Amino acid sequence: MLSVSIIIPVYNAERTLGSLLKSLLSQSYPQHLYDIILINDNSEDKSALIMDEYKKKSKNVKVMNNNENFGRSKTRNKGINNSQNDLLIFLDSDCIPKESKFIEAHVSLHNTNNKIGIGAVSFPDISENPFDQFRDSRENIRRRHFSSKPLNFFHLATANMSILRENLLRLRGFDEDFIHWGAEDIELGYRAVNQKLEIFLIKETGDVTHYDERVNLEKYCERIYSFSKFNIPILMNKHPDIVNHFKNYRKLERINYKKFPDVLSKIPIQLFVVVSHKFLHQFFKKNIVTLNKISPILYKVYISKYYMNGVRDRKV
Repeated sequence: MLSVSIIIPVYNAERTLGSLLKSLLSQSYPQHLYDIILINDNSEDKSALIMDEYKKKSKNVKVMNNNENFGRSKTRNKGINNSQNDLLIFLDSDCIPKESKFIEAHVSLHNTNNKIGIGAVSFPDISENPFDQFRDSRENIRRRHFSSKPLNFFHLATANMSILRENLLRLRGFDEDFIHWGAEDIELGYRAVNQKLEIFLIKETGDVTHYDERVNLEKYCERIYSFSKFNIPILMNKHPDIVNHFKNYRKLERINYKKFPDVLSKIPIQLFVVVSHKFLHQFFKKNIVTLNKISPILYKVYISKYYMNGVRDRKV
């Protein structure tokens, strides 16, 4: 059986951290074969106290601390470097396994050494945050993928992912140039697939529930703006051809007026986004259209404007 390290970056996770650790310490997988590596990314709440409490309760729990907020890539790499186990499972600190066979579900995929496993991340059915329903329709991979074939690299999501440590070391871990939210997992997936690793959806018993009620529509739009402004330029600089895999994003990028096909394809789309966003914003503001009624297409149009704002504000 594989030895396992569960690596969890922690930043201001006092609401969910106790429940997460309780779940992980109640797994059916033999406890002597796994540990839980928590890296406190300079949290400002009671996360450190919760981590120390569970460290005293169980020898399975290991705690490390960053002296400043480094972001998820550098923090995860710190966990990788402090693990000696065969299989690494990555979890976000607000993602709680649904079943006690969570670890088993990840381990069972790795019967060959060329696989990466991802489990579905779903949002609670009953939530105080209505925006969760929309994120579930976009982010829950099990809703959108039903075949047993390998997934595309852009489906890689480190909120619930497993990979053999030797493979991740060969990939040189996460790219630490990604500091802001988003794209570090996409970039890792791109490199992994180019190195002949295949990404698969694991058994349903490996799924987690994402308790992320701090994020509403407004906060998510801020993330999309940051994603576009900071991380997409890094991604395209490192892998220039990667934009060809994202047709929707490509149409929201800067228009090269010297290239007629670029003008023809981008101007109508971007103009439509700008005009539509003005109307949608007023609808939201006046509660004429609620989150529970908006269609996925209108939702995509709405957030596309924030991607375009990020493009506009990039440093050239």
